[in-house]
Amino acid sequence: MVAVDKTNSAGIGEDVLVVTGSSARVAVGCEYAPVDAVIVGVIDKPAD
Repeated sequence: MVAVDKTNSAGIGEDVLVVTGSSARVAVGCEYAPVDAVIVGVIDKPAD
């Protein structure tokens, strides 16, 4: 899957929260954007 990174902080191998469809366009801020998936959050992991 390819998704726009709205957080600007997701890295390779991180767990993320993704929205798709019309919710993705709303998250980007443009209902007419050609976007189908957006990363809206990075899931924290507990420290070892």
